[in-house]
Amino acid sequence: AHEVGAVVVLDCAQSIPHFPVSVKELDVDFAAFSGHKMYAPFGIGVLWGRRELLEKMPPFLTGGDMIDSVEEQETTYAPLPQKFEAGTQNAGGAVGLAAAIRYMQGIGWDEIQRREHAVMVKALDGLNSMPHISVLGGDAPADERYGVISFNVEGVHPHDVASILDADGVCIRAGHHCAQPLLHHLNLYAACRVSFALYNTEEDVDAFLASLKKVRGWLGYGA
Repeated sequence: AHEVGAVVVLDCAQSIPHFPVSVKELDVDFAAFSGHKMYAPFGIGVLWGRRELLEKMPPFLTGGDMIDSVEEQETTYAPLPQKFEAGTQNAGGAVGLAAAIRYMQGIGWDEIQRREHAVMVKALDGLNSMPHISVLGGDAPADERYGVISFNVEGVHPHDVASILDADGVCIRAGHHCAQPLLHHLNLYAACRVSFALYNTEEDVDAFLASLKKVRGWLGYGA
């Protein structure tokens, strides 16, 4: 991409709580993620960018503390990062994000990945053993997967699956997952997605699979 002059922007919101991301190794120009994806409060996030590009960019918000000087015909903006931080900042969110980062660092990436992989494998084995369940990318080796599994239940709309599981206290996501072109390529209109984090347990997986087994019967399909 850089060879043709493109600016590379990495959205790492989904990956940042699961494994380390190196902007240097990936050679990206910008990287961004939302704090709540890694257990911080809502309303806080991170934008990393190459200094030379950030310095060329105009501010997208105006307000207090983002200017150096204001004249009748000219305005000089404050240096980075203040140029992009107009007005009163979300101090509570920033403190919460820092605490979340320290919490994850205290556990360690190896332990986080070990926990997530263990519950993912248990769920994947359970899904593959159930009739009328199709796992997207089901032939991918478990050691090449992270803690996300997309699947569908034969004859049942994904939103109905999610609603039935929700009644049992099991939360999954149903829809196109911000990936409509991929679903179109797979000849699908929607899919179910179960995601795991460092706090999930084997008991959570058991509850998920037990609830999923009831879906087709609840809608009159039998087992």
